[in-house]
Amino acid sequence: MDLASGSGRDGTCGLIALLAFAAAMMLFCTAVTADDEITRLAPQTVSASRTGPSLLLDDERYPANLQVWSDPLDMRDRGFADTLERQAAGVFISDAAGNSSQADLFYRGYTASPLLGLPQGLALYQDGVRINAPFGDIVQWDLVPMAAIRRLELVPGPSPLYGQNALGGAIAATTYTGWDQNGSVAQLIHGSDGRYGAAVTHGMSSRRHALFVAIEAENDEGWRDHSRSRMRRGFARLSWAEDDAALDLRLTAADNRLLGNGAAPEQLLDNEGRDAVFTYPDRTSPQLLGVHLSGSRLLAPTARLRGGVYLRSSLLRTLNGDGTEYEACEEPDNSDAAGRPWLCADDDDTERVVRDDDDRPVLAGPDNLSATLNTSRTQQRAYGAHLRADFAQQLGGRPLRWHAGVSYDGANVEFSSATELARLTAGRSAAGSGVEDAGARIGVDTQTQHAAAFASAGWDIAQALTLTAAARFEHIHIRLDDRIGEALNGNHRFRRLNPMLALSWTAAPGHVVFVSLAQASRAPTPVELTCADPDDPCRLPNSFVSDPPLDQVLARSIEIGLRGARRHAAWRVAAFHSRAARDILFIADGDVTNEGYFANVGDTLRRGIEFGFKQTLVRGLGVSLDYAFVDARFRDGFTVNTPHHPVRDGGAPVAAARRVSGGDRLPLVPRHLLRAALDWNHGAWQTGVEVLARSSAPYRGDEANVDPRRLPGYAIAHLRLQWQASARLSLIVGVDNLFDTDYETFGVYGEADEVLGEDYEDARRFVGPGAPRSWSLGLRLDLRR
Repeated sequence: MDLASGSGRDGTCGLIALLAFAAAMMLFCTAVTADDEITRLAPQTVSASRTGPSLLLDDERYPANLQVWSDPLDMRDRGFADTLERQAAGVFISDAAGNSSQADLFYRGYTASPLLGLPQGLALYQDGVRINAPFGDIVQWDLVPMAAIRRLELVPGPSPLYGQNALGGAIAATTYTGWDQNGSVAQLIHGSDGRYGAAVTHGMSSRRHALFVAIEAENDEGWRDHSRSRMRRGFARLSWAEDDAALDLRLTAADNRLLGNGAAPEQLLDNEGRDAVFTYPDRTSPQLLGVHLSGSRLLAPTARLRGGVYLRSSLLRTLNGDGTEYEACEEPDNSDAAGRPWLCADDDDTERVVRDDDDRPVLAGPDNLSATLNTSRTQQRAYGAHLRADFAQQLGGRPLRWHAGVSYDGANVEFSSATELARLTAGRSAAGSGVEDAGARIGVDTQTQHAAAFASAGWDIAQALTLTAAARFEHIHIRLDDRIGEALNGNHRFRRLNPMLALSWTAAPGHVVFVSLAQASRAPTPVELTCADPDDPCRLPNSFVSDPPLDQVLARSIEIGLRGARRHAAWRVAAFHSRAARDILFIADGDVTNEGYFANVGDTLRRGIEFGFKQTLVRGLGVSLDYAFVDARFRDGFTVNTPHHPVRDGGAPVAAARRVSGGDRLPLVPRHLLRAALDWNHGAWQTGVEVLARSSAPYRGDEANVDPRRLPGYAIAHLRLQWQASARLSLIVGVDNLFDTDYETFGVYGEADEVLGEDYEDARRFVGPGAPRSWSLGLRLDLRR
């Protein structure tokens, strides 16, 4: 895949090349194992790069509210984040982009998002490799090969084991090998709003070799206007294993095209329907080709060496049709000989005449006064290596498990953006004029180097009591090179040692009490470092300026809880308290909602309780309940601009709306989250009903909590019916939002009248509407041996 070319055809060719490679590996494995007995080995026998909490402890004794799922893929889900919201306690998603594959995911008040502008407080791992994108640490859910995931872990709290971004926790996905799955599984899905897709997986193995391949394709017209998307993903894993060694080669490829037209004014949704969009198009086109080679070697009966190298090359292109900040120049000198005004931009309260690529002033006219087409291109090449040694010994006659290792992660990023002058059509789409604002063009290269050394140990200080200790030292170097001038040049270094200490006590068989103290850090990203000047706000993701440096974010957390199981019931409860020092926030400070700057705003606090219960009531009938209380607040005061806050005085924000005080709630984070489910299995039939509910939350932009209106809470119900027609064939019917409830998952302030006219002068609240009732029909054919 020639990602540097930016060609969608090249991306498709890359996916075809991956499939051809996988087919060749199938033939190779078949040839070399034709005389071997086909065997399915235990997964742990061939796991060359097992990462996650069970490095030190098994899942039962892990000292936090760990959540684990096997084979988590559900055909009803619309993306990776949707899967986590349906299955994980304390997780909810906020649809700022208007596309389920680009949702913001919140857990314990921390965020993982595919959009620039949010502080990224969760780390995402695939087979031990951190896959947050290097430019802004964003998480691109659509690039994760869902059909290939065998195990999914949600690891809570700051963790030095997971490094950068793991302030609120980490999400770790482990993929299948050919030993895990012998044979093929095909899944087809068709649903409302023109949704159809397929996922096919195949695994094959002999005693020493295995191959697993997953192919996914989905098209979705989208339930909102102008929201068609398509996704193509491929994954292959070739494995080799002996009694004392293992080797895995993984390939991941994706070529997607996502349309998400974002939040819209509440009044527009009331007048034109909840499927209406404000302006369009808003298109994101990501491509990916990743290679990961890992292996392990048994050095002694109680010692194993593990390591690996990886390369991920990705291209992200965006096209956003927006309203405009350009207007006809007012100064008399800024006009041509005939007195016709040129087009001007308001830079630092002074008029800047817009010039084209030939340095000629642009005349203001109907083709350039009402909209812009903003484009960006981000080429990212991430690479790295990791090496770790695991040991099992005795200390004081008690078992001691410990490991130590080093890792290096690097990235080279080429970012460019441009603004094309445009007009807004009657349907509110941006039609380009073919003329770009040469003064708004951005080009910057970034180089990131991240070196770490880590060690951890788990010691059974008593038969039922385990002490866990870990530490990680990180050194991060970020360099910025301006390709157009020198304004964006920068050189930043960050260092931090993060420790963890925990106790886990098995009070009775199946009953564990735990407590942990941990610290994790997050260095500012290149995006944040180039957009941090309150006197010169930038517009994400299109404009950057030379800015003062930012400090690292440092999160310290304590968690205490217990979990247990008895007969047909299981429960867990945990309380957490996490304080992030020098937290980084994007502060809106301009005429559009994505204009502003990043700043260290002081400390933030996130604390709460998580509770889960599951029980089988009678044969085949089960009930589960998950509840989370999250109190997320600012601890220090700071000032924001909030230019479009509804609480206004004479057309300007009142002081109360600008001044954030310690104790104000973080925007968009509800205090109460509930998930309840009832499942009934009766012979070939399985029926499930689940309810997801959340309470109200402040709008983004209301950091001062003065808006009397909040983003409303809601409760929605989903229905699932599965019929096992035969041992290999099953039919699945799903109905989401069963009662067709109107609800919103995202809220922000904006200005609508410049686009919609004077009737929308007071339309300040923009919301991301939730999807209406929808249905899906799935077919699963399981041909595994």
